[in-house]
Amino acid sequence: MVEKRVPYPVKVYVNVPVEVPEPYQVEKQVPYKVKVDNPVPYKVEVPIPQPFTIEKRIPVEVEVPIPQPYTVDKPIPYEVKVPIEIPTPYEIERKVPVPLKVAVNRPYPVPVPKPYPVEVTRPYPVEVPKPYPVRIKVPVEKPYFVPIKRPVPVPVKVPDPQPYTVEKPVPVEIVKPYFISIKVPVDKPYEVYETKPVLVPVKKPFPYVVQVPVPVKLGWKNRNIKEDLLESESTKTKSLLRPQWSDRESFTR
Repeated sequence: MVEKRVPYPVKVYVNVPVEVPEPYQVEKQVPYKVKVDNPVPYKVEVPIPQPFTIEKRIPVEVEVPIPQPYTVDKPIPYEVKVPIEIPTPYEIERKVPVPLKVAVNRPYPVPVPKPYPVEVTRPYPVEVPKPYPVRIKVPVEKPYFVPIKRPVPVPVKVPDPQPYTVEKPVPVEIVKPYFISIKVPVDKPYEVYETKPVLVPVKKPFPYVVQVPVPVKLGWKNRNIKEDLLESESTKTKSLLRPQWSDRESFTR
């Protein structure tokens, strides 16, 4: 037997004390009349314009200097002999081709190990217990009624609002930032010499044939051992003959 608890909602009322406000004094604003002064027109004195002194310009004769002639150098062309360099012959090395024999790495036979039988473990059946369902009775608590006290409304006097101090925002002068132009020294660009990569001729490697081991099927129980050995020997001979033909074709080309 297993106990299972099921939650359910229940309303619970709590008695809270209520503060009853007391009466207090309030200022009553009464309107009253205010006297306003009526503006009366009055005379305004207008200033009269008075005479003032002004400078007067009078023309005067002035002597201006006259330009006089002066001597100037005049260039006269004349013949000049310039020496001319004549190129002379010089010796140069001449490259003569020479026949050379290049050694070529040819394939060589490599011993390949023969296949041998290997034991293979096979899976076998094992009994596994299967789960089965079991019925269990779980007791459930049923809800029941609980007596609850109901709240009773009570008349309450609401107090009138009293005057209280309030913070008034006062404008304050804020100094705003301003921009000033400043000359910043900047380095001028200058030439920089870089080393460029130089292409160097490299000898290309000569291709050669590499023998690859041949996979062998391991069906020892279903097939005979002699048939598999014959197949492996035939593939070995084929792999040995292939590189010879490829070398002849490359040599003829």
